[in-house]
Amino acid sequence: MKITNPETIESSKKELIDFINSELDWSAVEKMILEKHKLQLQDEVVYKHGDIVVYDEQIAYQLDFDVKVSMSLIFNRQGDCLDMKTPDDAVVAEQKLPQKNEEWSKMASNIAEMIHDINQDS
Repeated sequence: MKITNPETIESSKKELIDFINSELDWSAVEKMILEKHKLQLQDEVVYKHGDIVVYDEQIAYQLDFDVKVSMSLIFNRQGDCLDMKTPDDAVVAEQKLPQKNEEWSKMASNIAEMIHDINQDS
């Protein structure tokens, strides 16, 4: 025997989830993403779905989003991934630039060798 309309329950749940979503502290969310994943969110964050779930034996709320992040992939001519960077990695890399002339000379020599290899393959 039904004691209420299931559509009413679902509608009320959706209203609750929508309200929670509207009250999220996005600066805190962005800070957590930066700390945990070293990624900065771009402007577009799209809410996809929300639900009430059980997590670690307690009632919790799960909100799913699609987010846009900037990244660079570096791979060689054989298709092997050499590195994946985000804009935050570039800031860290700038802080670790070589300080000695020997290091700069070695980097320049390596670049010259790569350019020479590229020109020979052409």
